[in-house]
Amino acid sequence: MLCKKFWIGVCSKTKAVKMKRSSFLGCLLAGACGDALGAKVEFIGRSVSIFRKYGPRGIRDIGMNYDVFGGVTDDTQMTLFTAEGLISAFLPLLVGERSEVSESLFQPEDTVPSLHQSYLRWLKTQGVRSNSPAYKNEVVDRGWLIQQKSLFARRAPGNTCLGALMSGAVGSTHNLINNSKGCGGVMRVAPCALIVAAGFPDLPKDQKLHLAFKLGCSAAAVTHTHPSGWLSSGCLASIILSILSGECLEKSVEETIVLLEKEPKHKECLQKVEQAMRLATLFHKKSVEFAEGSVEKQDLALEHIEMIGEGWVGEEALGIALYCCLISPNDIETAVCYAVNHGGDSDSTGAIAGNILGALLGSEAIPSRWTQAVELRDVIQKVSNDLFDVLDPQKQQKLTLRYPPAVMTTNNGTDLKPYYQAQFGLHERCSRILETPE
Repeated sequence: MLCKKFWIGVCSKTKAVKMKRSSFLGCLLAGACGDALGAKVEFIGRSVSIFRKYGPRGIRDIGMNYDVFGGVTDDTQMTLFTAEGLISAFLPLLVGERSEVSESLFQPEDTVPSLHQSYLRWLKTQGVRSNSPAYKNEVVDRGWLIQQKSLFARRAPGNTCLGALMSGAVGSTHNLINNSKGCGGVMRVAPCALIVAAGFPDLPKDQKLHLAFKLGCSAAAVTHTHPSGWLSSGCLASIILSILSGECLEKSVEETIVLLEKEPKHKECLQKVEQAMRLATLFHKKSVEFAEGSVEKQDLALEHIEMIGEGWVGEEALGIALYCCLISPNDIETAVCYAVNHGGDSDSTGAIAGNILGALLGSEAIPSRWTQAVELRDVIQKVSNDLFDVLDPQKQQKLTLRYPPAVMTTNNGTDLKPYYQAQFGLHERCSRILETPE
């Protein structure tokens, strides 16, 4: 495997947590903490300004963002709506006596109507309407998540996410609606790994990895259709799924590279993943003489991060977050602080780093001063529990009420199936599934 030459040697020291509830909560909650921490410095600009304001080790505590203590951004908001869309797509497959779902019924592209409609609900929280025929009250007022008033907050949403959803077009890996590879895709797809881990526990690992990878690609491509915008997203989903399957971080990256190399136009994304591994190896070699938590380590990490980029585009955001996790695989606080203390898209790189190590180390590894401060923590906990419980027969009725299936016929009789079929070739099988009575 290509990344063997970048082997860091920390794998045996980093014990992956087998799939459990705290891994799901850790993934989403640490992501939100990284988002909130990075939001404070996202628009400061040059990294030198961050250290001038917050000291030689940079920002380390969550504070006021957007006039809210612990305020999160569109990264966390859209992650929650991604989870909603995935659960909404999954639950109708469990109708009748069925207590498990074949992966053949849960194809990534078939989740797009549910994901798109969930993203339209997020668009409503931003005070913006869409030209999509699916933007109807019976769609955008559907489910429990849209009822959470704390989500109705505009937190510097990405232009690509807004523009794509407002346009009425629905992107896919084959239907290009723009040439954007912004990090607005990869920042929100962590739930793609969680739904696969929870929904397909008996699926062979290689098939689960493939499904998570493709699901991450499809979820991001709804709004971002440059290959690096959605391939980076597929990589993140695969890495997290591998971690939830019991692998260490390095092994998870190796397995993901195998999937990535099979994709056309993968070189740009692969370059950043390999660069992250190469620089992490260099960090471990150079930093042995530095004390833990030293300014020298912080400076070296920043130097490497700036070599990877600023994180405004998908492959750079993934590369920066991955690098920070690889140089501090046993310490969420240190990794996330590395990931936010730079002059780029700090909230997104912090969120992605949190997603990765939160899944690896569990929610108990997140600093309590962060978890107590971060906004939406109760909503995040509920969503993470709901993802974990998608196969629990005792909870499916309540989950279906909270996450009803996508609307395919509006109240005025408009059939939305032709719309989705025209946009990206919705499978007829999915059309039938979505007609399942509530």
